[in-house]
Amino acid sequence: AALFAFGHGIALAALGPLAVRWSARLALMGLLLGTLLFSGSLVAAHLFDAPTVFAPLGGGLMIFAWLGWAADRLGH
Repeated sequence: AALFAFGHGIALAALGPLAVRWSARLALMGLLLGTLLFSGSLVAAHLFDAPTVFAPLGGGLMIFAWLGWAADRLGH
């Protein structure tokens, strides 16, 4: 969870200034939300014995966000 959060945090910081179109910003917002859901769900499971019901949703959202970012850059 920490590795995903750290790596995607670096990616968000690096890609943020490049997001000038709304589609790129939407992709980065999806990436942020997906990272929070995925990593947060795993951390909550470890610390509080909570179920990891949001981890698949966060992981899927991260995948779609990266695809959205790639589509935005190809259309640029």
